[in-house]
Amino acid sequence: MVKFPPQLLEQIKDAMPVSRVVGARVPLRKQGHTLVACCPFHKEKSPSFHVNDARHSYHCFGCGAHGDVIRFLTEYEGMSFPEAVERLANEAGIPLPKPREEDRAQAAKMQSQYEVLELATQWFEQQLQGTVGSAAREYLAGRGLSEQTIRTFRLGFAPDARDGVKKHLAAQGVTDAAMLAAGLIGQPEDGRAAYDRFRGRVMFPIENSKGKVIAFGGRILGAGEPKYLNSPETDLFSKSHTLYNLHRARKPAFDAEAIIAVEGYMDVIALAQAGIANAVAPLGTAVTEHQLRMLWQMASEPVICLDGDAAGFKAMARVTELALPMLKPGLSFRFALLPEGDDPDTLVRRLGAGETRALLARAQGLAEMIWYCHTHNKHYDTPEQKAALEETLMQQVALIADRTVQNYYRDFFKSKLWQARRAPGGKGGKSATGGKPSAPLSRRSPQLEALARAGHSDADTGADPVKERLLLATAIAHPALLERADVEEMLVSLPLATAELEPLRRALLDVACEGDAPEHERLVKILKAKGLGAAVQALHSAPEARHIRADTSLEEALAGWSRIVDAYQAEWDSRAKEQKIQELDDVLTEESLSRLRALKANS
Repeated sequence: MVKFPPQLLEQIKDAMPVSRVVGARVPLRKQGHTLVACCPFHKEKSPSFHVNDARHSYHCFGCGAHGDVIRFLTEYEGMSFPEAVERLANEAGIPLPKPREEDRAQAAKMQSQYEVLELATQWFEQQLQGTVGSAAREYLAGRGLSEQTIRTFRLGFAPDARDGVKKHLAAQGVTDAAMLAAGLIGQPEDGRAAYDRFRGRVMFPIENSKGKVIAFGGRILGAGEPKYLNSPETDLFSKSHTLYNLHRARKPAFDAEAIIAVEGYMDVIALAQAGIANAVAPLGTAVTEHQLRMLWQMASEPVICLDGDAAGFKAMARVTELALPMLKPGLSFRFALLPEGDDPDTLVRRLGAGETRALLARAQGLAEMIWYCHTHNKHYDTPEQKAALEETLMQQVALIADRTVQNYYRDFFKSKLWQARRAPGGKGGKSATGGKPSAPLSRRSPQLEALARAGHSDADTGADPVKERLLLATAIAHPALLERADVEEMLVSLPLATAELEPLRRALLDVACEGDAPEHERLVKILKAKGLGAAVQALHSAPEARHIRADTSLEEALAGWSRIVDAYQAEWDSRAKEQKIQELDDVLTEESLSRLRALKANS
């Protein structure tokens, strides 16, 4: 690739404002100190694409597209980097230095590899359709692939011959050195003649983000190892930096605001044939950090969908550990658990596209997946086992670099652990109203009247002394609420501005874990026996809590509780977002851009 001096690139960026280049292709309008537009890289109804000439950059808060004026041309018009630089330099009237001999040689070498790989692709396609490819065609037909799908993915066949593709390319003037550089042949160390790397295999061309073939994957017909064989690393191909089908899946992913990562070539192809076109796959190795970041460029919560067997389960567990340090507000991963023995290929052929889409839509969040990985088919009966589980989960939480996300994960697992402490015969998660939907919110509830007079929250912790007293008083007045999992979760995660209330909160959680909740009078006696009588009296004497009575209906109490929680959460989230936006507004690094994107998307 041609190299350009950094000073020249900066000169071009100064001479060609981003707004000028983008505005010639996308309608821009003024919004505050920036220019905005509907993103040209994904489908959206309201503008989230921002152009900032002062920073020489653009950024989309919807899909994450980000870069400078040169990057815009490479992504929007599909130019190579040198082509974009030359175009901008010509428009700005800036002379370009003459290419160095080594730059010309490197560019020619890479172009030669593209050409060699394209010739090989065409030959493999021809072999599949010829007499020698009959067994391969039968195999693909048995996997349910149509002729159109085979053409779309450019599938081919490498005959079981030592020098089939080698002879063909040599006849086209391609040297052994060029074939070796492209990863098509192998060279024995003992000096014997070079040989075809792929023999007796169905061929899957691997393309880069612009659709150019950069490597191959080969699936052996019949018995033999390895079952799948990939090209070696080359100047064009790096396994850990490539996703199969990326160039076809990108637009469907932007349109659907979702990207699916599956395990293999056939999974991707079978889903695409069924109309699920937004799937990609790593290349025969474990998912890498770079590949996870590539997925984030297309969706804020990519779905990881691996095989429904022990190996697939272990692979998912590895992905969770890899993802944890990378998490940012609004950026995570979801996991689709397939039935045992299924992979996406067999699933979509067995159930069809509709049920497959439904299963993918039910993908679990990363936190749920971590809990599942550490508790599925495992028993935690003794105090020591439970302590070990908690320690393991907290170690997982500690891997998260972003402090805000880390705190939410800690609260999530604390809540799960509290629920797990319930006795087997308890009513964990059961509605206090017998499993029926919650009653409509009452506008005349005493809890709501008290809420209307609530003061401001503590600025540092997000705690609200008024709301926390309201919640605790409501739980004491109506102990049946403690049988609800959502009530228990709120008590676990409730930040307290009033430290004196912590023993009361813990006592209520202990009662919740015992199973059936006592009546109000019995609960008060239990709390007094724990030395908390004065705390209960002080709580119900507080001006905002004195209207909360035990003689109101449970439905009204539940409605008041829900309204308080909603207001509490909205206020807490709003303050956190405002604080982070203020912190990030002046420093638009790659990390802060991602965080701002998430904050904007959820505001």
